[in-house]
Amino acid sequence: MGNNLIKFIGDNFPVLGVIANDYSIRGRLEIGYFKLKDIPIFYIPHAGIPIMEELATTSEVSYITVSGEFEKKYLLNIGESKEKVEITGRPRYQNFHKGKIQSLLEVRDVFDTRKYEFNAKKFTILLATNPIDNKSNEKIITSVVNSLKDLNMIDNLIIKLHPRENGLLHKKILNKLGVIPIIVKDYDILDLIKSCDLLLSGVSNTILEAMIIGTPVILLDFINVNFIYTSRYIFTEDKSIIRVNNQEELTTVLQKFILNKAFYSSYSESLKNLSKGYSFYDEKENPTKKIINLFLKEIN
Repeated sequence: MGNNLIKFIGDNFPVLGVIANDYSIRGRLEIGYFKLKDIPIFYIPHAGIPIMEELATTSEVSYITVSGEFEKKYLLNIGESKEKVEITGRPRYQNFHKGKIQSLLEVRDVFDTRKYEFNAKKFTILLATNPIDNKSNEKIITSVVNSLKDLNMIDNLIIKLHPRENGLLHKKILNKLGVIPIIVKDYDILDLIKSCDLLLSGVSNTILEAMIIGTPVILLDFINVNFIYTSRYIFTEDKSIIRVNNQEELTTVLQKFILNKAFYSSYSESLKNLSKGYSFYDEKENPTKKIINLFLKEIN
C-alpha cells in the first residue's frame, strides 16, 4: 500500500491529505507518509468515531471532522485538542435532511425474482447484517428467525446484506431453518430504513441512521465476536437505545413494539431527538460546505 501511495503521488505532493480511517494499518501508514512530507492530514471518518480503549495515544492527524457534539466531547475526554476537532455533520445524510430519501414500494430478492411489497398495514422488520465471523452471523439470524416464528411474523422480515457480503452464508442458514425471507443488497440503506418499521442490528453505523430517520431500532447485543470486531461506536453505547441480550428478550421487545403503538411512537421520537447530538446538520452551512471551508482555510 505504501509503495502504491508513493507511486500515485509521484513528485506532485498534495497540499493536504484526507483519510477515512486513522486506526487501521493502512490509515497509520498514510498518516506516517503525510507527516514525513509535512502534509496536513484531515481525518474524515467513514462511519462513526469508534471506541477503541486499547489505543493509548491520541491521533497524529491535523484535523478530525465529527458528526456531532457527543463525538467531539468523547475525543476531548481522551486527550485530543479542541483545535483539532471540528463538528461538521456527515455529508452522507444531506439527502435525508433535504427530504430526498423516499420510502420504497417494493424490493426484490438478490437471488431470485421474489419481491416484498411494502404495505402500511404490514409491520416490516429489517435485519442488517455485517461480515463478522460465520458463527456470530448464524446466531443472529437464527435468533431473529426463531423470534419471528414465535410471533408468526417471519413473512414480515427483510434481510439487508452488507456491501462485502454475498448472502451465500445467509441462504445456507435460512435453508437449515426452513424459511425464505427476502434478502436484499443493492438498495440504499437509508431508503430501506425509512421504508421499514423496525431495524434489528448489531453494532453498526445503521444504528445511527435509524436514529436520524426515526425508525425504532433494537441493538442485538448477544454475540461474542472476534477481537477485530470488538470496537463500538459512541452512539451504540447510549443508554437510550434498546438492546437485547438473548432470543427471549428479543421476542418480548418485538411483541411490545408491535402491540404498543404509544411505546413505538415515543421511542421513535426520542431517537430522532437524541440523534441531533450525534449528527449535526445546518442547512445554511451543510456538512459538505463546512468540510470544504476547512480545506480552503488550511490551503490558504
